[in-house]
Amino acid sequence: MRKKYSFWMPIVALLMGVAFLAAPPVSSAATISTVSAFSGGVAYTLWGGGLPQVISPGQNLILVQTAPGNFDTSDNCGPGTLVNSCAGILAPSVTVNGQKFTDGTTTNNVLGFNYSGGNPTANEAHEWVLIGTSAAGDFQVFVGYADNSHTQGCQDAIGANCVPDNPTPGSATTIGSLGSNFDSGAIRIFGVTPPRVPEPSTLLLLGAGLVGLVAWGRRRNEA
Repeated sequence: MRKKYSFWMPIVALLMGVAFLAAPPVSSAATISTVSAFSGGVAYTLWGGGLPQVISPGQNLILVQTAPGNFDTSDNCGPGTLVNSCAGILAPSVTVNGQKFTDGTTTNNVLGFNYSGGNPTANEAHEWVLIGTSAAGDFQVFVGYADNSHTQGCQDAIGANCVPDNPTPGSATTIGSLGSNFDSGAIRIFGVTPPRVPEPSTLLLLGAGLVGLVAWGRRRNEA
């Protein structure tokens, strides 16, 4: 009877450890407390009145202008602006809950359209571009651009409707409003399920099971 117990105990521990590892991860909501943006040497902190917001996996939070023209992130430096050169100015970025996410480079980005040679008539609309995932793995940050204020036709890839799609600003929880005429950067924060990290107890069960099986095998061979 004792030999049977010594055989089955490590197997049970091993199976329990495997079961814990195979269990689906528990969904957790992310609390978005602070959001700011930087572009063309200008910092934008426009959304304090709408924060904090809690987003669950699969939910979106979108941030755009809160008044006409106050999130025109492309108009601070470059051709057609008061500061014609963007030399020495860092690439645009978004900071969420203290973590910084950089939007491309100084010559290829979404929020700072004029960094790389825009002009006063060019349409700046752009679909969402992923720029990073939170350190905890519970949300992703995207940037886009909404623009119907320039003479060139809409340049966004989906539908040519001058706004980033899937989702469009206003179709999900949105802080700010584009209105009928807009030239605005756009930030999208998307809730995701963080990766599962094995707990120490799970690893202990797996380790105990493996060690027990090895010990049982040695005793059997010695017998």
